[in-house]
Formats: sequence, structure tokens, C-alpha cells
Amino acid sequence: MVESSGSSSSRVGQRKRPYQQSLPAGEKMKSEEMKTLHLSHGLQHQCRIVLASPVCHVTYDLQRRAFVVLDEANTLHLLTEDGCCQGRVKGQAPMTGILYASHVNQFVAWDTGGLQVLDSHFQLLSQMPSALPIHCGIYSKRLNRIVTAGDGNLTLWSFRYGSRSLQCRASVSTGLGPTDLFAHLALDTGSTSEPHCCFASCATGVATFDISRGNLLAFRTKLHSREITDLAYCEATGCVITASRDTTIKVWNKEWDIQIVFVGHTAPVMAVTIYPHRPLIFSASQDGTIRTWNLNTVDQVDQVHVSEPVESLDTHTNSHVFSVSGCTLNLWKISQLYSLYKVLGSPARRLSCIDLGLLGNFPARILCLCQDSTVQLLEAQSGAPISVLSLDQYSPAREVAYCLPRETLFVLLEQGHVLRVNAAPSSMTVKRCFSSSLWESKPCSLLLYSHVVEPDKAYATWLDVTQNQGYRRKWQKSTINMQDRNRFLPILGHKDGSLSVIDWFLGRVQYTVEAHNPERVTALAEYPTQICVLSAGESQRPRGRKGCQGVPGLPRNDLERLGSASLGRLEGSITQLPPKLSRLWRFRESSQEGQLVSRSASNPTEVVRCQHQELPLLTGCPQFGASLPTAPEEAVGRIPTKFPAEAPPPALC
Repeated sequence: MVESSGSSSSRVGQRKRPYQQSLPAGEKMKSEEMKTLHLSHGLQHQCRIVLASPVCHVTYDLQRRAFVVLDEANTLHLLTEDGCCQGRVKGQAPMTGILYASHVNQFVAWDTGGLQVLDSHFQLLSQMPSALPIHCGIYSKRLNRIVTAGDGNLTLWSFRYGSRSLQCRASVSTGLGPTDLFAHLALDTGSTSEPHCCFASCATGVATFDISRGNLLAFRTKLHSREITDLAYCEATGCVITASRDTTIKVWNKEWDIQIVFVGHTAPVMAVTIYPHRPLIFSASQDGTIRTWNLNTVDQVDQVHVSEPVESLDTHTNSHVFSVSGCTLNLWKISQLYSLYKVLGSPARRLSCIDLGLLGNFPARILCLCQDSTVQLLEAQSGAPISVLSLDQYSPAREVAYCLPRETLFVLLEQGHVLRVNAAPSSMTVKRCFSSSLWESKPCSLLLYSHVVEPDKAYATWLDVTQNQGYRRKWQKSTINMQDRNRFLPILGHKDGSLSVIDWFLGRVQYTVEAHNPERVTALAEYPTQICVLSAGESQRPRGRKGCQGVPGLPRNDLERLGSASLGRLEGSITQLPPKLSRLWRFRESSQEGQLVSRSASNPTEVVRCQHQELPLLTGCPQFGASLPTAPEEAVGRIPTKFPAEAPPPALC
């Protein structure tokens, strides 16, 4: 008899109300979709399966992707990963344990008197007696051998006759006594070099065997104060984990030096297993809990309560754990919503990810600004540290911006100074400190705008910078075809509400735009796909010239600065946005030349062409679904039609 029930499918106590009309199928679907979905981390109970007899052993069939459960009535139950019973078979010979040999697609069962080989349909193929009692067994995929252990021995078995039978290859008893009763086995699954180790627990100690050559390597005793109840091997860390009746879980290296002791259970720990390919341990105790421990953070990360004491615990897949309690088998699903990424050593104030994978073979980076006045640059995939900057001699940092192609970091300090830092070496170095006196108003926000139109040149620049351990200014003039058209612009937001682009090497203002005057700029962000910059300020209402209904024009000197900055095309739109967000600026590139082009007032774009660029002023904002009145025709007439040829646009980078 098998009773299966899900954790959320119980209908006990539910009664259908009279005259209750059922909802249409469409309404039911809509109602289900609108329900709040609660995501949780750790072990999630999937189903509970009750057998007629107590469970003896559980293994996993890789071909069927199903669990095979052996009970004390000598019956084999085949269960799917969601707990459904696919069938049961009565054993033809007594069995106390069973395992699956994946290389030959056969099952091997045992009792105290010997072994038996079963085919994939659980039909008996052969029986092999054992001279010594067998208490536990395990399968080595690497050697395609069966390892059994019992009273003072460990025996190795090999398949023969087309994998229909087993033959004893070696029996290890040297250095062991008849009182050494081995109860649990674990294999070193991580190492591919010799020796291939097998660990067997006995009372308070563990013996280490070389099953490649068939000899005893070490036998450590008194590892715990009470009997060891289970052990496992963690491939991710290369350590052996032991659980004991003394309520502790200990982690050992291969030289049996203790690494970690986990304390938290209030009763004997009866079972322990590992999460495959992850540094996580699951343990079950008689205190009614299953706990999850992280080997990296060395602490408990999850805990679930069970109604029955757990006798055994194991993982056979990457997403399932099963626990056995008498006649009950519980299946748990591993839900990993988060995992440890990197221990910073100090709380992080700012965190950003720089990923230029769409532009080339750039590595992804994580930038962290910590409270201990350090800036850490991490490798995004693994969290490994790349370079660190210490700001102990400076005031606390307010914001940081990172340019990956040039391996340069800009740091805005609380005092208003800006640091330009070389991030190429493992220990970052400050190349220049720009004093706040360089600007009319103190900066309070920072953005590094990247406009990459030639990804190959940007990647070549990054390779050159990493090789030379820093970005250097090129003093030789290049031809127009050889010039780098990529732009990386440090942009500051000031307390007076203005935005300014500063020179990369000298920090001087290239041009300034009134954005939130006179209120300060609170935040800056770039929108790369739309080639625009977003700014937020403390202004609670849009500001503009009288009669323009919130659409101010730009002063003449601002347009001249924009024209001489060689930024390419600038589209500025000022619209009725929510509070704290009232300006939107766009940067685009063009290489056309020409004179002023006059357009009708119905066209929302007025275009000014100058040397090597065009500067349209957008007075409508179709992106936000609103078209505002255009600026007066006479306002456009004040825009200079052409800049002097003897004053070419200076390069910003």
C-alpha cells in the first residue's frame, strides 16, 4: 500500500457550499494568475509517501529517472521524482539494501549472507555468497565496482559474464579486527588521481581505504565523543563530513585535520548528506529538524521541522532530497534562490554591474563601494577580487563610476573632490585629484557616460590598457580615419542644479547645461539603448521661460559650449515628468556639416548643423506619449548658424 500526498493538496475539512456557482474556466485561470506567489529558499516539502512496511533502503534509477525503495517486506517500489508510484515487485531473495550500477544498468542487492544481481526489471540474475557479513554497500562509477563492508572487512567486487554476475577482487582485513563493525560508506568522487579513496565509519572513528589497490590507508579513532551515525564526502570542498550522536557535525580534510564544527542540533544527529556540486550540507536529527549548513559561510542557512524523527537522509539528484522515517518516505525539493557570492568584509554602500558583452569579448565586472572606505572590483562570474582601492587618506566616497575599456575609476568624495584612479593593477592607484574649486558649484552626483560606436577599437583599447597596466593620453595627432570615435564622458551633477561634462585628464569643465536650477541634482543615470542621460533633482515643478509652458530654450553660451564639445548630436527634451525627474538629455553622433536649417513650428525638432556635428533641440517627447508646444520661431533665430573654423572642437577623451 502506498499513500502519497502533496504538501498543498490536503482537502480535509473542506465542504462544498450549497448553491455555489462555479466560475467559468477563463475566470478561474485569471484568478489563479492573480494570486500572490511566495518564493522561498531551501528545502521545500514535495510529497509524503507512506508504505505498508518500514523503509530499508532507497536508490535512484538514472535510466527511468525514478527512485527505487526497498521495504522490510522485501518489496521494491518504483517511484517517480514527483512521488507517483509506477509499480512494485516482490523480491525473489532476501534483501537489506540495494544500489544502482549506472555503467551496466543493473541493480545489486545484498543481505548479511551475500550479494545478488538484478536486471533493470528487478529479475534475479545471479547470487554470490560472502564469507564475511555485509552491512553496507556503495557503487564506484569511476572503477565500475561494488564496495561492501561489514565485520572487520571491506570487500571489492567486479562485474563479469556480461555484467550478469559479480566476482570478489579483494578483501581488506589487514589492520582491522572483528570488533570493527563498519556501518556507513562514502566515496571520494572529486579526485581523479590515485588513490581512489573510500571512507568507512566504525564507532567513533573512520577508516580510509584505497579501493584501486585494495589496502587500508588510515584508521582514525575518537573523532567524536559518541558514535558516528553517518558520513558523506563533499566534492566541492574535498572534505569528509561526519555526524554523531554527540549532536555535532564535523568537517575534516583528507589528512583528518578538523576544519569546521557545526553546532545547533539539540539531539543526536542521525543522518547527513551533501548537495551535489555545492558546498551545502543537509543534516537530520532526533530534535525533529532538517538543517542546511553552508561550508563557505560556516553557518546554518536553513531549517525545516518534521513531524517524525528522520532515520536516514540522502540526495540522488541535483534537486531532490529524501528522508526516511519508519514507513514514511518524504521527498524534498531544493529551491536555491540565492547563494553566497562574495564576502566583502564591510557593508556595501553602492553596488553596480558593468557588462559590455554585447560590444565584444569584455569581461563582466562588479563594482562595490564599502563603508570601510574601500572600493572593490570583482569578477562577475565567480566573485573573485580583481583590484582594491583604499580611501583612508581621503574623505568618504559619495559615488563611484567605472570605465571598463580604459580601466579607469572616477570617485566623487563627500568634500566635492573627484579622483581619477587607475584600476588596471591589482592595487588601484590615484592618478589625479580634481579639486572642487575647479567648478562653480560643488558636485553632488557622478556619472560616466559611455558612447561606443566602434566596439573593435574599444576592445583594442582595453587590451592595450591591461597590457600596459594603465590608460595614457595619446599626444600624437591622428588622421580623421584613425581617430577613436568612442566617447567616455565624466558627467557631474551640481548643487546649483546644473550638469557639466569635465575633461578626462584635467577635470576642467567642457560645457555646462542648466537642468534643475536652482535645486541640486540628486541622481544621474544613462540609458544606453536610447542614447540618453537621465537626471533627477529636488525641483518639485518644471521650470521654463515664460510663455513656453514648461519648455525653456537654451542660452546662447550653452549652445556654443555644446557645439565646441565635439559630442555629436545632442537632443534635449524637457517635459512634464513626475517630481524628482524633470530633465532628459540625449547624445548621438553625426559627422555632417552645414548651415542652419529652418523648420516649421509644427515639426517638434529644430536642427542646427555645425562643424562635425548636428545639435537638434527636441521640444516634444513622443517617448512619454506627450507632444508639447514647440519653442517660438524667433528663439531659433538666435542660435549661431556656424562656428568659427579656426576653433575646432577639442577632444574630451
